[in-house]
Amino acid sequence: MANITKISFASSVTRLFARLLLCSMLFAAAPGAHADPARAIAAGRPLKDYPVLTVGVLSAAAEPSATVVRGEPAGLSIDVLRELTGPDVRFDARTYSTMAELIAAACSGDVDILANVSRAADQNGCLTFTVPYSFDQSIMIARTADFAMISREGMRQAVVVIEEGYSLERLIRERFPEAKIRTYREGRQALQAVADHSADVYFGVAPGASRLLDATEFDTLGVVRTQNGELNESRFAVPAGRVALRNDLNERLLKLDSDRLHNIRSASSDKLQSGADVGEPLVLSANERRYLRALQPITVAFDADWAPFSYVDSDGRARGIAVAYLAYLSNALGVTFDRRAYADSSAVSRAFARRDADMILTAEQDPDKLAGGIATEPHDRFPLVIVGRHGQAA
Repeated sequence: MANITKISFASSVTRLFARLLLCSMLFAAAPGAHADPARAIAAGRPLKDYPVLTVGVLSAAAEPSATVVRGEPAGLSIDVLRELTGPDVRFDARTYSTMAELIAAACSGDVDILANVSRAADQNGCLTFTVPYSFDQSIMIARTADFAMISREGMRQAVVVIEEGYSLERLIRERFPEAKIRTYREGRQALQAVADHSADVYFGVAPGASRLLDATEFDTLGVVRTQNGELNESRFAVPAGRVALRNDLNERLLKLDSDRLHNIRSASSDKLQSGADVGEPLVLSANERRYLRALQPITVAFDADWAPFSYVDSDGRARGIAVAYLAYLSNALGVTFDRRAYADSSAVSRAFARRDADMILTAEQDPDKLAGGIATEPHDRFPLVIVGRHGQAA
């Protein structure tokens, strides 16, 4: 059984996240037969009869699970679709500016399949959906200056912004009836509304929205919370009349085991990360550098017996993967870290709770266990494998 250990830094900022639950239906209903003969033929056309699949994607979605790179479709959803179709099917990617345009193209038969679209966006009921193949993190973003206010007052009368077609829109409206919900074509536009004080909170999908936060225009915003679980479903959608195509995709998805899906996700994430790392050096403004140089040494508490992440060697020096990352940050940002070793993780947590340390190194993501602190985005991920003897209960 494989999991991922996420290594993060934590700092003392209190944040609140609204936990959302979304129930899923296994199959969407398909309408009756079409009077159009061409559509009637398409309805019975199985996947094996598609030498070319026309795939519709958004041109500027915050979440790049289905996008176009150098003219070719790319992303997790595309990689899963390739696994289902096999190497003999060619993809013809077509991009659309808005979710409404994307769905309209599918409804008119201009595209065969939508790589990743929520059922909430299909307001006219002209699509039919496969079973989900992935669940993503949901993310909540607000102005960092408002974290305390959100903690005190919650979401009452808040202005909430989301992207068109966001899968949790209906649930957000039900959970927060007093909130004003506004939709935007793109995640960047929605985040800009929060940065400009036109809105209070953004809800979206974690990977894409987190990347948007790297832009300097959003330096006043921060992640209130991310949440794992069955929140944002990833499904394929096809025009409602193409029942045979949907059924074939469902059959192949249900045969795709969880280990293979995990491997596809990992490979897609690695490709995305490697692409993001190329040609994107850290650039700091003169004001940012002056601010960082003026900081007092930042005290970092770490576990002295947590190899290979952090430990103290025989010469009494701090070592480990995380310590090396601190050295990188010190050089890149021009700040000084005062590293303080503690006997174990409990001692590190107590030191942080006493305010004896400004930062800690942790794999903990639950803010209730961080003494009022908040974990950063993970700076590294490592596979965790649990091994046991056959025939022995865990």
